[in-house]
Amino acid sequence: MAEWSVEGSWVGEYRFDSDRVDAIHATAFTLHLSPGWFGRFRGTVQDDPATGMPDPGLVKGKVRGNSVRFWKLMPVAYHFELGPDQRGDPSKMLRGSGAHPPILYEGVYDSDKGVMTGTWHMPHGTLVDALGRSRRSLPLTGTWSASRRGER
Repeated sequence: MAEWSVEGSWVGEYRFDSDRVDAIHATAFTLHLSPGWFGRFRGTVQDDPATGMPDPGLVKGKVRGNSVRFWKLMPVAYHFELGPDQRGDPSKMLRGSGAHPPILYEGVYDSDKGVMTGTWHMPHGTLVDALGRSRRSLPLTGTWSASRRGER
């Protein structure tokens, strides 16, 4: 495989796998990444505020071969408003206080398609709602993809 660089702007989307979250909705996001030493990279992430977390966050990760792995670090915790069926709706996010639990993204880069695809995982964490009450978050998983801005 030819060398590739994660550097630049990427646009993508993520989806939820959970039966507790409305998996129909995809949330768009934008990454701005800068390479570091030994395959490491850093950058920023911005979800579409209409369906994701409205505050910008940081990403820290590593590329090895065609594999990519990074942590999405969001400064403010958000949780879903639960409907009558006890399912979360990504279009109804409630702002908490404190940082959001870290989210791990893992995937591969397909040089023929110019796209990164993979899975994401948020382990259990503690969210603090706007009233200061601690709530245990559910572990959540899903899929994601991203391509360089302008190459979609």
